[in-house]
Amino acid sequence: MKTFSLIQVVLALAFASSIANYSSNQITINPIKTTLSLPTAMNVPTASGTRIPFTGQFPTTHFPFSEFPPEIRNLIYKLTFILSRHRSLEYNIPDFLVHGDKKADGVRGGIRWMNVDRFPLLLTCKKIFNEALPMIAAEAYMEIKCYADEYIKRREKKAFATYATLLRTRELCGGVRKVVMNVTPNNWDVDFEEEPTQLPRLAGLLKDYKRLSELTIVIQPSVMVPDNWEALGDFFRMANKKEKGVSLCFELVDDEIDLLQDDPEDVEEIMEERSAAEKIIEEMTERFCGKGAEVWVEWNLKEPVEYI
Repeated sequence: MKTFSLIQVVLALAFASSIANYSSNQITINPIKTTLSLPTAMNVPTASGTRIPFTGQFPTTHFPFSEFPPEIRNLIYKLTFILSRHRSLEYNIPDFLVHGDKKADGVRGGIRWMNVDRFPLLLTCKKIFNEALPMIAAEAYMEIKCYADEYIKRREKKAFATYATLLRTRELCGGVRKVVMNVTPNNWDVDFEEEPTQLPRLAGLLKDYKRLSELTIVIQPSVMVPDNWEALGDFFRMANKKEKGVSLCFELVDDEIDLLQDDPEDVEEIMEERSAAEKIIEEMTERFCGKGAEVWVEWNLKEPVEYI
């Protein structure tokens, strides 16, 4: 087993610290100098057995990062890409979003990084890319953007672009453990019967994600056509212990109720809609998930949007 000295550990941590100076516009790595009072004849060993003559200052033309043991490199990856992420008190903030929107170059589909602000560093070296990417995927929360569009053809193009992006980036996306999927991103009534392939296609892809353990489906019940809950059947099956056995959460989004200002009849109607949504989820859990499945509901109540 390879061993590493205290100086090597200090070098590794100094490298991780220098990366903290990185911004989205440039990368700044400060020259690393020693302040230790050591004999100039001392040699610094590396993991491969070679020795670097110590002259009072570490060379700045070559940083032997690849010479460090895998344990040290993994520690640096974790400090750089995982522990440095910005976290919010809000629930389900994804690290990256897979979408089918049209980009500036006219190509549909891509990944929008939302919480891994130093990801461009991975593009500097193929070896670092291959080593660090699985660590990012294992800790990341991925969001898949579904599409409810008033124009069927446009919705189909966007949905397929999302699916194609997931296939193209399987090396990253296929290793995630947590996925959130918003099936009602807009305030339009959703009718997946008109475009029946989008959700089953995504479910079929997620079933092949070997590490996937948590799946959150975001739904706004007020715009969900009741019959279209059936389109989520394949996701319920993923919670079945005999199949995928994922932990399945339904995040139901709705406006907060103001009992002092809202009309009592409107309040009653809203409460009935909420109860109906919970009942549908309960019935489908019994039908598709079997015993012991982890399926639960969380309500995300937001301030109503005032339209002028």
